[in-house]
Amino acid sequence: MRNRKGAHRKGAPFSLLLTLGLAAFATVSAWAAPCGPERVDETTRVTYVFDGDTVRLASGERVRLIGLDAPERGRDGGPGEPHAEAARRALQGLLGGAVVRLQYGVEERDSYGRRLAHLWDERQSVNAWLLARGHAFPLAIPPNLYNAGCYERATEQARQGRLGIWALDAYRPVASATLRAKDEGHRVVEGRVRGVGESRRSVWLELDGPVAVRIPKSDLGHFDEDPRRLQGRRVLVIGRWRHHQGKLRATVRHPVTLKALDGD
Repeated sequence: MRNRKGAHRKGAPFSLLLTLGLAAFATVSAWAAPCGPERVDETTRVTYVFDGDTVRLASGERVRLIGLDAPERGRDGGPGEPHAEAARRALQGLLGGAVVRLQYGVEERDSYGRRLAHLWDERQSVNAWLLARGHAFPLAIPPNLYNAGCYERATEQARQGRLGIWALDAYRPVASATLRAKDEGHRVVEGRVRGVGESRRSVWLELDGPVAVRIPKSDLGHFDEDPRRLQGRRVLVIGRWRHHQGKLRATVRHPVTLKALDGD
């Protein structure tokens, strides 16, 4: 009897360990999918979705998702950008009160005080999911470049499939020469670099029309090809454009949003 009881006492922990081990294996296998985490800094729930790239956690903390930029919702009664509400609804539907895991960026907060993070639900990268379904534009801001290549591939999947924002006329590539300085907001712009200039901290690409692209010199090392060599070449720029001193300007900090369309 003692031996049988002893065997029973030893068997219970073993079965528990086996169950936990199988569960851990399943979790690791699921998280081995593309755009998986390097680590988990926090596990919590999302209690509110502000828009397609910003949420509130159970702690009350606001979190801005890294690697993407969703269309802006309307403010103060003004109209929002195309697909803004659809992006918000998609993120709400995906999370639905589920437990999420976060990996915070190297730079943990933006200029608005929001935490910057990569999110995963129990199955996948939330950041990559939004990009792969065309609910947001790519956005890479050093030093938060973890998963940048994976997010770029997710974006290309949506672009090739003409999903979400990529199916809308509002976000189809537009020639820089046809733009006006007041044409602000998210745009995909094509144009020829007619001039390259430098200031103390930035490189400036002047495109046809009242359009300029600013590249901080501190970010030049992230480009395989020096942007200063783009003189005379056609480029595609994905970004948020703003009016400044009679020009339409966008800041690019990584090649994910600046592509050369032709050779030398």
